[in-house]
Amino acid sequence: MQFRMVKLETHMSKRDYYQILGVSRESSPEEIKKAYRQAALKHHPDRNPDDQEAEKFKEASEAYEVLSDPEKRTLYDRFGHAGVSAGGGRPFESAEDVFASFGDIFEDFFGFSTSRRARSRVRRGRDISTELALAFDEACFGVEKAVEMTRHERCEECHGEGMEAETRRETCPSCHGSGQMATSRGFFTITTACSGCQGQGSLVAHPCKSCKGEGRTVRRKKLSVKVPPGVDDGIRLVLQGEGEAGESGGEPGDLYVFLRVAPHEDFERDGTTIYSEYPITFATAALGGEIEIETLDGKEKVRVPKGADTGDTVILEGKGVPELKSHRSQHAKSRGDHVVRLLVKTPKNLTAKQEELLREFAAASGDHVGPVKKKKGIFR
Repeated sequence: MQFRMVKLETHMSKRDYYQILGVSRESSPEEIKKAYRQAALKHHPDRNPDDQEAEKFKEASEAYEVLSDPEKRTLYDRFGHAGVSAGGGRPFESAEDVFASFGDIFEDFFGFSTSRRARSRVRRGRDISTELALAFDEACFGVEKAVEMTRHERCEECHGEGMEAETRRETCPSCHGSGQMATSRGFFTITTACSGCQGQGSLVAHPCKSCKGEGRTVRRKKLSVKVPPGVDDGIRLVLQGEGEAGESGGEPGDLYVFLRVAPHEDFERDGTTIYSEYPITFATAALGGEIEIETLDGKEKVRVPKGADTGDTVILEGKGVPELKSHRSQHAKSRGDHVVRLLVKTPKNLTAKQEELLREFAAASGDHVGPVKKKKGIFR
């Protein structure tokens, strides 16, 4: 199983999809569809041969493709362009690409299709996404975990063809295989998609009983995901070919796994550096000494320098998080550091002996401390 990693980030070069269509984030699907219809009419390439207008047409179509799909819209609202860059929100290469992708939308808008040719039956599968929860240590050192999702898979009975065994697609009698019906209206140079075969040029006379002619069936799938060391919250893994099955033998989409890393009770992380705090006694701070620190690798003994103060730090080199994508061995340089911030604790509930010694220390230092509290007798 192949995968690649990308840091989840905002694509600053892309305009906001809601801004492109001139709608708010609270807009209903009907309002979004109406806004796209207006944009498509305004910037349609048959009406505006100018290249700049053609770009606006493609940009509006890309925005509509995402915002008209509830799942893609949710991903976009949560993660921005990065959440849908795998397939939803893909840049269209040309106006022809727009028509081929959802020419049926133009039929809804204008009552006819603006497809320039019969649409291919073969389509790439949809990209899907899921989230994977990781413990702090799992993100630091890597782990292999299972994820489950529901997706369309190729029908095993017809092998994705959508028809019964030993049968074949038949030429559409309405369009004689062209997938088009000649139509001319207004300023558009168009061909109408054949209503008999939906522009495909052929029909399935004997659809597969298992998938009802779709070539795909919905199934629950469990996959094992190998998470490499050094990942962080917000990173996504891409499992290529693990999305939904394509239509009519098209290649499958990809599966995007968004990582969610739980915080640690004692550690904080910044990149490959781990931060923690450790309380030390007044005596250890003044005289120095050895303490035992909890690290990602277990307990480590650390030497506290003489005269330490609150806020001073001790650095454990190579005890931080492994570098992401590091191909080096477990050499210390392939990992970050662990920075320990010292906190000097003020002693409380002193014994009589401890208080006596502290008063001697204060006197020798010239400090003026509080008076000795006398114990009350039984008759006071």
